[in-house]
Amino acid sequence: MASALKQVRERVPNVLWLVVGEGPERAGLERQLEEEGLEEAARLVGWRRDAMTVMAAADAVVQPTLQEAFSQAMIEALWMRRALVITDVSGAPDIIDDGRNGLLVPRGDAAALASAVLRLARDADLRARLGEAGRAHVEQRLDIGKIIRLYEESYLRALPR
Repeated sequence: MASALKQVRERVPNVLWLVVGEGPERAGLERQLEEEGLEEAARLVGWRRDAMTVMAAADAVVQPTLQEAFSQAMIEALWMRRALVITDVSGAPDIIDDGRNGLLVPRGDAAALASAVLRLARDADLRARLGEAGRAHVEQRLDIGKIIRLYEESYLRALPR
């Protein structure tokens, strides 16, 4: 993440990344930010009960995860109409149609991550389009009532007659 942030910061000097969450990589990330002189460009805010409030205040949501079965933050960002950049791990490609309702980047590719963030930083219309398409996708395909019906239908098909 620090490498991508450095690339973005060179082109968008006033960028501020809020890193929400807690984990064993925090100390290493803090060290990387310090080594790159990026302490002022990022805030590691830790675990938050109000993460959705933080998300609502952001211009975009970036989730450079290396592995995640299914990202609740991804769905929350889409529902909140936030432009989303996420790595192409696990379930993300099943939900994100790259360039339509979010931006997918290869896992571990700092240059691709920076490029996607810069696209969003430069293009407010793209952020708005991705945000609206993300919300529409959640409403059309991920509504809890629709998901429950799909599960019920699947279970009924699987039951012996």
